[in-house]
Amino acid sequence: HTAYRRQRQMCIRDRILDGVRAEAHARQRLARQLLPGPFPSAAAGIHLWQTLPDRWTAADLERVARDEGLSVTSSEVFHQGPGAPNAIRISLGSIPDRQELGQALEHLAGLVRRRPRGLRDVIV
Repeated sequence: HTAYRRQRQMCIRDRILDGVRAEAHARQRLARQLLPGPFPSAAAGIHLWQTLPDRWTAADLERVARDEGLSVTSSEVFHQGPGAPNAIRISLGSIPDRQELGQALEHLAGLVRRRPRGLRDVIV
């Protein structure tokens, strides 16, 4: 009985893990379809690094995103010392509903593509 129970528990655990992995991959695909990229090559997990255009700093985008109801994290939080990449980390697991996640990612994509307020072109 003990061996059977252990094998059954392992089977259940494997099915749960397969489901979690499948959901993470689906969310990664969704994010990569909606966000402008480029992205690091890894396409697994529940987080995604979004490289930012030069017009944005990671800290500025994090602040503006928060003001617009989005939660992202500047790469500076994860980097020791100077020279943090100009990127934000996006949690793909924080919104339970995938359709709502898609809407939030579309909002974020628009934010990344637009010009920060107050930024003017400098003509020399």
